[in-house]
Amino acid sequence: MLDRPIAGQITKPDLGQGGQHAAASPRSPIRADMIWVLDDTAFDEATYLQAYPDVAEAVKLGTLNAAYDHYLAHGQTEGRTFMPDYREIAQRRFFERPTAFDEILAASAPAPLWNIDALMFAPCGALSLAGWANDGADPIKFVILQTQDHALRLDQSAFARWRRRDVETSLTTPIAGHVGWWSLAMLPATLRLRGRCNVTVRFESGASSQLEMEMLQVDHQILRDMTMAHFAPLDYLGDQVAESFTALDPFIGDQVTALSRIISDNFIRGAISERFGPQAATYNASIIVCLYERASYFFLQSALFSEAADHGYEFIYISNSPELADELRDMARIGALMHSASVTMVTLPGNAGIGAANNAAAALARSDRLVFINPDVFPYEPGWAARHLALIETLPADQTRLFGVPLVYGDGALMHGGLHFAFDVGTTMGDSYVRRVAALRIEHTGKGAPLWAARYTTARPVPAISGAFMSIDRAWFEQIGGFSQDYLFGHFADADLCLKSGAAGQAVWLHDLKFWHLEGEPPPAKLHHQGGALINRWLFTRRWGALVESHLHTPPAAEAPAISKRPRRASPSQDQSNP
Repeated sequence: MLDRPIAGQITKPDLGQGGQHAAASPRSPIRADMIWVLDDTAFDEATYLQAYPDVAEAVKLGTLNAAYDHYLAHGQTEGRTFMPDYREIAQRRFFERPTAFDEILAASAPAPLWNIDALMFAPCGALSLAGWANDGADPIKFVILQTQDHALRLDQSAFARWRRRDVETSLTTPIAGHVGWWSLAMLPATLRLRGRCNVTVRFESGASSQLEMEMLQVDHQILRDMTMAHFAPLDYLGDQVAESFTALDPFIGDQVTALSRIISDNFIRGAISERFGPQAATYNASIIVCLYERASYFFLQSALFSEAADHGYEFIYISNSPELADELRDMARIGALMHSASVTMVTLPGNAGIGAANNAAAALARSDRLVFINPDVFPYEPGWAARHLALIETLPADQTRLFGVPLVYGDGALMHGGLHFAFDVGTTMGDSYVRRVAALRIEHTGKGAPLWAARYTTARPVPAISGAFMSIDRAWFEQIGGFSQDYLFGHFADADLCLKSGAAGQAVWLHDLKFWHLEGEPPPAKLHHQGGALINRWLFTRRWGALVESHLHTPPAAEAPAISKRPRRASPSQDQSNP
């Protein structure tokens, strides 16, 4: 278990392939080792070298770094990917046939039984497919999809496998291992797969067979959510979390993340905002609340937080539920009027996720201090607004740049005294292997303890804090890139931000400014949210697992640093220095 702060021991977070900075563009690069699109504009390095021996010789001699350099300088304008020699070699390599595609279909070995249950495509380039194959004795090598306009090949490494008990029951032949398979792939945005699709499955023995089916055209959000709903309850021979991580690691995880970023970005671009109540050019702090599906606590929260308006706070609400738009607009207008508060209401056209929504709200803030609060969090006692500003004004900046607070259940027990990390280890297995896979778990420090247990509420640095109440210097928030938008819907974005801060050298603190957190009965879990939570845990583990593990084996500091004071300044807005 890691229950001490992470700060200053490495220079940057390990973001991995799917990391935020690595994914400046929302689309992951096409994995040429797993996906191959055959069309008139497709360039393939090996095919180019084979088709043009003079280029191959230049690369061998070192006068060219790669065939692609020649293609950019000359081949593209000369139309070399349209030449008969290039096209013939490309098709031969694509279909892995000696002379003609028909020879694949005439392979002498009988093909194993297989089928496709779902085949979907979204205009943003997302492809989702799922099926099964009894291929234990003769594994799938690749799958080819051919429409009227395009041909696409996915190698077996692009697919994840799972257990199909229905297939095991229906087939009379013996079945070993995971016969189900599925994939999600992001294709070039210019690619359009539509109409009837010829699906060919090629096996390692050279055997193949095909079927024809309709390519279902769906919205990108529907495709993502349907795929996540399919992924969440999948059955495996081993531990579900471990097997899910194994399924996501080589390929699919990055593809889901790329698709989700496209969806989030589209929703953020469609945001509308409106301000109510008195307005000022700048504020001492900005309270940001992200809403989803429920607005039942809006009036209660705005009333209990109303003292903040007298201390120079503004309120920004952002909604991931467009169906609440009119109701929330009226609530914002009334709340601003009742409490003489500045209220900004932002409505998104769909669920962009809490990370993207909070980032969008932060961009509208007019202060140097961002305070992210859940809609079911309330002040524990009066005077919190002045005490919050006093902490920022009187303590050293490195103790307030990013901090959280103790959160209290409705029955008076402690809900949160910081976050800490631990690993769960599960087993994944195949026909010839058994592996152990670790998954990071987030825990609330001191959860259930009485409030007089000062060890959990005293001011100190902690590994991470809950996003239910998170106070952060705006300049620092922007410097570390804000919340990652790679996480689907919600889970793990708060802990990710904290670990980014610690990895960049700034410890996360907890200060004794208590708040109620009235976690009510959650709505019934939706399957696509459960699938998203699995994706998020996989991403969080891949991104931060090595760092957390290294700290688990590092001796803790002798004691937490003492709280120190600094001279009080007139106003937090007067300090314009960057951290």
